[in-house]
Amino acid sequence: MKLIKVALIMLITVLILPACTDTDAPKEKLSNDKDSTVTSPADAKEDDNDKQDDKEEEPGEPKVVRPENLKGIYLTGNSVGHPTRFIDLIEFVNETELNTMVIDVKDDHGDISYKDTEVQLALDMDANKNKVSSMEEAMDKLVENEIYPLARVVVFKDNNLGESRPDLAIQDPNGGVWVESGSNVRWADPHSEEVWEYVVDVAIEAAELGFQEIQFDYIRFPNHGGLKYPHKEDFKENHLQGDEEYSRSLVIKAFTEYAAARLKEHEVDVTADIFGMIGHTSGDMGIGQHLETLVSAEGLDAIYPMVYPSHYHHNNYGLSPNNAYPYETVYYALEEFQERLDEAGSDVEIIPWLQAFSWGKPAYGPEEVKLQIEAGRDLGIDGYILWNSGNVYGPYKDALK
Repeated sequence: MKLIKVALIMLITVLILPACTDTDAPKEKLSNDKDSTVTSPADAKEDDNDKQDDKEEEPGEPKVVRPENLKGIYLTGNSVGHPTRFIDLIEFVNETELNTMVIDVKDDHGDISYKDTEVQLALDMDANKNKVSSMEEAMDKLVENEIYPLARVVVFKDNNLGESRPDLAIQDPNGGVWVESGSNVRWADPHSEEVWEYVVDVAIEAAELGFQEIQFDYIRFPNHGGLKYPHKEDFKENHLQGDEEYSRSLVIKAFTEYAAARLKEHEVDVTADIFGMIGHTSGDMGIGQHLETLVSAEGLDAIYPMVYPSHYHHNNYGLSPNNAYPYETVYYALEEFQERLDEAGSDVEIIPWLQAFSWGKPAYGPEEVKLQIEAGRDLGIDGYILWNSGNVYGPYKDALK
């Protein structure tokens, strides 16, 4: 009789235990629904394969609702990869009106901020660095804190490409690889479609990691004359129509449209950083950034003019020096952008880069940052991104309440 009772108890235990294991666990660890805890792209794909309906996650599906007005700060890969600095900056965003982070995915040396890239050319050049040990984990932290993630992808300023692939580099007058004085960095030829392909491969990977906007920086020619561009004739042959005349601004527009077309299926915004002075001049300043040509590029969602008052060196707008007039300089600069986009019939959004650093006199503190923000708001431009190359934003916190 005892043996029968023991057998019955063991049978009941076997039947009950699996149900307890499955149903009593936290739902976020078990659910494969879209509203459950966000996983990495690789984990999401594996979970989807286990579903009976085999339904794949939609590409580019937003993980953080895009704020009506982006208000953000710039972060290097080193800041994101630092165990405490990244958390401190997240807390800083949460304690202020900020809602966005612009993060280096490909920086102005050509370095990819994380090691586990699958972009073959980056691997071939050893461009993948271990600044961020897990970009997936970093993205999860942003999602948890509802911080909107933008990927900064530097386009043509790329020392890695210049060193590893001299055939893709801009050349000096003697035919050698040109090295920019000051930065000691090489540049890729903006005419090269192989360069385009590589840059957009990196951008696509950023989108797959969960970044919801690709912000292209150094989307221009270098500000230097007398250089040789080995792929210029190829561009003319492949992209100019009929009697269309070549211009550098057409090269930048063509790259922008190429990038937007390839990124379209990933449902990310495509945006471009541009010189603040572009709004003040009728030409392209020799760098290929002609305002009306750029904003006519199909698929471009926004421009980020760098309207740092310290960068207006010639007493523009009758202000001397411009750095001493943060409100007036930003106001007049953005007003020019607005007027020209209105005349062009463009609905491309304007989001300014603002100065959160000191360069020259006077030194910049919270009052100067606040005045720049107010200048934009007085024009109906409520969004902005703060630039500080060292990612030191604490001194400006009082401007962001």
